[in-house]
Formats: sequence, structure tokens, C-alpha cells
Amino acid sequence: MPFFDILVIACRIAQFVLSVIVLGCTGYLVSIYRADIYNLSEDFIYYGVPSSLSFLLFVAVWSIIIVAWQILTPRFAERLAHRFVILGLDALTMLFWFAGFIALAVITPPAYGTVHGPYATQQAAVAFGAFAWLAFLVTTILSAIDIFRGHGGKHNPELQNAA
Repeated sequence: MPFFDILVIACRIAQFVLSVIVLGCTGYLVSIYRADIYNLSEDFIYYGVPSSLSFLLFVAVWSIIIVAWQILTPRFAERLAHRFVILGLDALTMLFWFAGFIALAVITPPAYGTVHGPYATQQAAVAFGAFAWLAFLVTTILSAIDIFRGHGGKHNPELQNAA
């Protein structure tokens, strides 16, 4: 296997693992916010789950589906794995991760004094979200290199003759 393909597979595995970690962190945080509904008192006002947290939960689930698709389709359904679709999905998912981890970072309290509990989990979700964004940035760049320089992908003579 060429180095390019090994690097892409390693990034896909990292994306999957980071997405599962962020899914666990955000799922726990959503459950904490939802549990507060049942602890209502006279001086507690429930505002709901923050939308940035819900968005990061969506991005984690989206990424797991996209990464599974990007790993499986080139091997089992090669006609569905068009290089421009892979680049578009990588770029879209990269933007989702960037928006998600920045939006959650804005409402995350500072690190000092909050080493336990939901605040630490929220800080971990932001950190792992940033690493997931970096992983998708790398695969977006690698997909663009694959398209524009012709490295790594299979040459399809049918597409060239059809043009």
C-alpha cells in the first residue's frame, strides 16, 4: 500500500475514534442537562440543552456515518465513491467540526477550578472536537491533492473518454 493510502486510512480511523469520544462526552452532557428537568425547584429555571451542544452531538453522529461510508464504499461499491463526493463530504464535515467545537468552546467555563464533573467533560468535548476538526482538515487536504494532482486514486478511462 502506498504511503498516501496508509495516511488516509490512519486519518479515517482517528476520525472515527475521535467522533465516538465526542459522541460519548456530548451524550453525557445532554443527559446532565435533561436530568435537571426533574430537579426543578422554585429558584431553578430550566433553559434546555444548549444548541451548540446539540449541534456537536449531531456532528459526531454525522461523522461516524460519513467515515463509515468513506471507508466502505471504495472497497465494496467503487462507483459510489467518487473523488469529488469524498472531497465535498470531507470539506463539509470539516466545517461542521469547526463550527461545533468553537460554538461549544464559547459557552465552556475556564479550565481552572473545574477539574471534575460536567465542566471537565465539556472541556474534553471541545478538545477532542478540535482534534477531530484537524483530522478532517488533513483528509480534506489529502482529498484535494488526490483530485488535483492525480495521486492515490484510480484513473477511470471511461470518464476521460466521455468528456
